[in-house]
Amino acid sequence: MGEPRLPPAGADSTATVTVEVTNENDCPPQFSQAAYEAEVLLPTAAGVRVLVLEAQDADGPPAGALVFDILEGDPEGASEAEVSVRAWGGGATPRWPRAHYELEAREDAAPGRALTPTLQAEPPLGRALIYTLHEGPAELFEVHFETDRSAEQIRSAVHKQNRVVLCAVFAGAVVPRAALDYEAAREHRLGVRATDTVSGAFADVTVLVRVLDVNDCAPRFERDEYRVSVREAAPVGASLLTVQAADDDQGDNGNVTYSLSAWGSGAATVGAVGALPFAVGAHSGEVTVAGALDREQCAEHHLLLTAADAGQPALHTTAHLFITIRSFKKEEHEEIELYLLEFARNLFWLQFNKKIIDKIQSG
Repeated sequence: MGEPRLPPAGADSTATVTVEVTNENDCPPQFSQAAYEAEVLLPTAAGVRVLVLEAQDADGPPAGALVFDILEGDPEGASEAEVSVRAWGGGATPRWPRAHYELEAREDAAPGRALTPTLQAEPPLGRALIYTLHEGPAELFEVHFETDRSAEQIRSAVHKQNRVVLCAVFAGAVVPRAALDYEAAREHRLGVRATDTVSGAFADVTVLVRVLDVNDCAPRFERDEYRVSVREAAPVGASLLTVQAADDDQGDNGNVTYSLSAWGSGAATVGAVGALPFAVGAHSGEVTVAGALDREQCAEHHLLLTAADAGQPALHTTAHLFITIRSFKKEEHEEIELYLLEFARNLFWLQFNKKIIDKIQSG
C-alpha cells in the first residue's frame, strides 16, 4: 500500500459518524403520588381489586419496564410509595330510625319542590350517605340530597390522593318531578335507599306519599240542556224532573249544591215580584213547581241551572232548562178525545162479540 493521498490544495471532504448511547438504567421509577389510600369491606373475596398504582420510568425498555411487588427492605433501583388499606368489618350498614315515612303533597304542588320532612338514615362510622329512589314511579318522583356544599361545589369536587372528596350528605328529600293527580292516584308507595359511599352497603325504607285533593274539578251536569213540560193547572210542589251534577273532588270540594235562575231579560217571573214559579232542591236537584202557572203570560220558561261545589274558591257549571206550559183547555180536549176513542173501541168489541154469540145460539 502506498501513502494516503491527500486532497488537492483548496479541496474539502466529509464523512458520517454515528454515536450509539447505551442506556445505563440510571433513572429510578417514580410513583404518581407518595401515598395511596384504599378501603375494603370485610369479608372480601381474594382477587378483588382494591387499588391501582401508577408509576413512570424515564429509562427506555427494557430498563424502563416496571414490575410492581410488595417487598421488604430497600431493594436497589426500586421506588417506594406508602399504601394504606383500611378494612371495615361489620357495622357498616346504614340504619333507618323509622320503619316507614308518610309524606303529604298537594296535587297542585309545583314539580321540583322537596316534600317534608326529609329522610335521614344513621350513617355507619360517620361516613356520608347517598339517597336514591329504589322503588316506585320514577316518572313522578326522585330523591335529592341535602349537603353542606352547593350543587356547583359538588359538581366541581376535586380529586385528592386518588380519591374523590365527597361532600357530607345529611339527608335525602323526596321531590315530585311531575304534576300529581289526586283523582288518578290518592297515594304512592316508594322505596328509598340509603347507601354508604365507601362500602356500598345500603338499607331501604318505605315512604308513603299521600296526595292531598285541591278543588280542581268543576261539577258536571249529565246534559247541557234539559226540556220538560208541565200542565198549567199543576199544583205547587209538583215534581218536574231531577238533575244531577258529578264532581270528582272529595270532601267539601266535591259537595255540590244547586240553584235556579231566569235566563236573560225575557224570562217570565210570576207571583211575587222577582220570584220564579219553579224551584230546585239545593241538595236533591229536584225541580218543582213553586207558584201559579199562566200559559197566557208565558208559554215557555228559559231557566239556568247552576251546580256549585263548596271548595275555596268554589267552582260551578251551568245547564239550560226549558219548561213548556201546557194549556188546561187543550188538555181537557185531549182527555175527551182519548176517552171517546177508548169508548168507541170498547163498543166495537162489544158489538162484535154479540154477533158471534147470536150466531152460535142460532146455529
